[in-house]
Formats: sequence, structure tokens, C-alpha cells
Amino acid sequence: MKKLLQYIVKLTYTVIMPIASLYLLYQVSSAEESTLSSVIIVYMLFFLVIINSIVFFTYMQHTHILPSVKLNVLPQFAIGFEFKRGHTYKNEMSFLLILPFINLVFTKSKR
Repeated sequence: MKKLLQYIVKLTYTVIMPIASLYLLYQVSSAEESTLSSVIIVYMLFFLVIINSIVFFTYMQHTHILPSVKLNVLPQFAIGFEFKRGHTYKNEMSFLLILPFINLVFTKSKR
């Protein structure tokens, strides 16, 4: 539960809030009735949200949002996929996507 909460917090502060503030910045600057002070305030807010997302990204390095990806180039011509759950000490889950001449392995560790 603690890892899930950390994942949600990191996702919120590093992805969702910058996208929402960028959308707000676009809406305020493209509105006809916006004043100069409101545009300046929204630009300052956008700048602070970006700084906040960088801080959360650097201090929450052990919380991973995306899985690790390995790319293998092989002389094969096949299409398929495989889902595997490991029973090792790391308890990894992996998804193998087989494309012509390429194998992509997505791995998510559940510690």
C-alpha cells in the first residue's frame, strides 16, 4: 500500500500537474478577456509547478512509474507475446513482445 501511495503521488506531481498547468496556461493566454496580471500569475504558477515536478522526480528516485525496457535485435521473423511472472527474490513481472527482427522485454519489479 505504501508503494502504491508513492506511485500515485509521483504520478500526480510529475505528470498530471504539469499537463494541467500547461492546459491552464494555454486557456488563460488565449482567452480574449484575460488581463496582463492574470497571464503573469498563471506563468508564475506554471513555473512553480515545473520546479515542483523536478523536485519530486529527483527525491522519489526509487519509485518507478514506467517499467524497464530492453530491446533485442534478432534474426527472426515472428509475431507474438508472452507474459511471465517470476518466482525469484525480486518477484518480477515481465511482458515479452515479439515483432519481426525485434524483441521488446518490459519488466516491472514488485518489491
